[in-house]
Amino acid sequence: MILTSLRSRMSEAADAAMIEAADADGRLRDDPLTDRPVDAAAAAERERSAKAAKLAAQTANAMVAVQGQLKLRGQAADKAAHDANAEAGAPVKASSMMVNTKQL
Repeated sequence: MILTSLRSRMSEAADAAMIEAADADGRLRDDPLTDRPVDAAAAAERERSAKAAKLAAQTANAMVAVQGQLKLRGQAADKAAHDANAEAGAPVKASSMMVNTKQL
């Protein structure tokens, strides 16, 4: 029982010493899961570049979606103009080229 208590206190002291050492040297820390030092600045840079890549992918996906919607709007405008002309009996044909997509 006394030996277990002594080991527990020694373990706590060792843990505290490791934490203090890691705090004192903010650049390199030992990662107990990988048994190798971890460079905090490099890890932060990797995380930043991963977030930037994710944002770039999301932006590209959004642009594709917007372009698809503009194409569908143009087709809908063509159909609406054609239907209106057919209903009115007008020979004039309209197309999506008449719609200024820069204002949409």
